[in-house]
Amino acid sequence: PKQAVWRRTRNFIGGISSGVALVFAGHPFDTVKVRLQTQGSDARFAGPIDCLKETVRREGLRGLYKGVSPPLATFGFINSILFGLQSIAVDAVKGTQNAGRLPTVPETMQGIWRRP
Repeated sequence: PKQAVWRRTRNFIGGISSGVALVFAGHPFDTVKVRLQTQGSDARFAGPIDCLKETVRREGLRGLYKGVSPPLATFGFINSILFGLQSIAVDAVKGTQNAGRLPTVPETMQGIWRRP
């Protein structure tokens, strides 16, 4: 039982880690996109590369990560839930495959909500 609990806990931790990595890798692209979309008719930037260069020149690398806290919290939380539930669902499906058949929907739901 301890191994099953650790495996599930590990999947939740893996989900948090993947959410954090996703945000740190993708947020600079989102920052550039939003700045280009909101520049209006004065066109401060000539394009995405110019926006990236000017942001780093004026604000440093921190400028690319402005507003990172909300997505960091939400993506970490969401991915943690997704990874954890996926692990539980896989365990539920594996349990009925040993019987030589695929699980029914109620059996899968029952397997998801049961405790180890």
